[in-house]
Amino acid sequence: MKLSTICFAISPWLHFNLADDLSEQNNLVDTKKGKLEELIETWEEYDGEMMEPVF
Repeated sequence: MKLSTICFAISPWLHFNLADDLSEQNNLVDTKKGKLEELIETWEEYDGEMMEPVF
């Protein structure tokens, strides 16, 4: 199974392949630009489905 993570709380975005780099030492933003855009789009769709906090 391939695992990826992106960090959205930090600008610019960070992208790591957790299957190969569990310690998150190699940021793949420059080498996997298309994948980063795909992950950001998926995250934005998911985030759009979340309800606003009630507090």
